[in-house]
Amino acid sequence: PKLSQIKENISELLEFNPDWIVAIGGGSVIDGVKIAWSLYENPNFDESRLGIAFSLPKLRKKANFVAIPTTAGTGSETSSSAIITSENGNEKIPVVTHDFLPDLAILDSNLLSNIPHNILIPSVLDALSHALEGYVSKMQNIIASNLVSLASKNSIKALIKISQNEDYEDLALMGAYFAGIIQNINVVGPAHALAHNIPKISHGVATGFFLPEVIKIHCKKNSKLKEKYDNFAKDIGFSCIEEFIDKIYNKILPDLGIKNKISEFTKLDNNDFLSFAKAARNDNLSRFFPEEFFEDDLINILNRSY
Repeated sequence: PKLSQIKENISELLEFNPDWIVAIGGGSVIDGVKIAWSLYENPNFDESRLGIAFSLPKLRKKANFVAIPTTAGTGSETSSSAIITSENGNEKIPVVTHDFLPDLAILDSNLLSNIPHNILIPSVLDALSHALEGYVSKMQNIIASNLVSLASKNSIKALIKISQNEDYEDLALMGAYFAGIIQNINVVGPAHALAHNIPKISHGVATGFFLPEVIKIHCKKNSKLKEKYDNFAKDIGFSCIEEFIDKIYNKILPDLGIKNKISEFTKLDNNDFLSFAKAARNDNLSRFFPEEFFEDDLINILNRSY
């Protein structure tokens, strides 16, 4: 959401003066409510400073916060950040404070029923990207890292259940929740750095379809990362990371009628790829990449994913 859209709700908050603020929706809705809540509590805050991590004053002076997700991907109900879009639509701005972690997160799988596949599938892939980018990030926490297999198993089983027209909601919701914890503690990587700097692509589509190419480059750059990814794949029932990628992107997704290219969802201008790559290299997340990604690496990801 754009800040101008969020501000439309703040006057209602000021008039009603709530003790609790409840966000029900997907990641964009929950993120938007986080920003509305922070500006409701701090009406004199300089909005130009929103993009400076941890610059917001303390929250909960007026209200507490509940998050109820209706999609299974972003993990905003576990996250210390909220993403807003600049007014010109050309930039995504992360707003970060640990106060954004909800007082209460309600996971109700009934709210995931009947999500269209073109929204549902990328959101599940987004959860996978949280788990697998957090798995190799420079920022490692033993509890978060031990959730990677659990989050991934739930998300993969959800994709299989979706392809078989069986109930998937519990699996998808828990996969996204655990993956959200991973990304919030371990931090994510190149797929997200690119996604944050290409507002024209929905977040789940971007992270989900950049992920295979990011993994391949990591494995090529560092044999220890390849070994780590292979160990992960074996832990959840695959022979190696390549089989894991092949199963999801070349077997499960086609069964769902989903082509594993971003161009099937969004049209981009190839002439913009260099500027996207430069922006991703300068993204704050680049500090946590396990290996340095150069502009050529990022352009290759764009070309192969698109």
